[in-house]
Amino acid sequence: MKDNMKMHPSLDDFSYHEVADRCHLIMDMIQNHLIDHHAMKHHPEQVEILDKAITMVWKVYQNFGGAERESNE
Repeated sequence: MKDNMKMHPSLDDFSYHEVADRCHLIMDMIQNHLIDHHAMKHHPEQVEILDKAITMVWKVYQNFGGAERESNE
């Protein structure tokens, strides 16, 4: 596993929380409004693409949610 992402010094904790929150929102929208749509039952190859999109957004969510502030030492 890679080291946690380092927070940019010009950004505060809330900025990182906001990005993680937006990622969660996007993942939820993809699942609830696209993957769960009744038309998708007939297009599993499209669901596969959307699952990959959720996986990519999940990675960003994890990185921003686990970002660590760089020490000033």
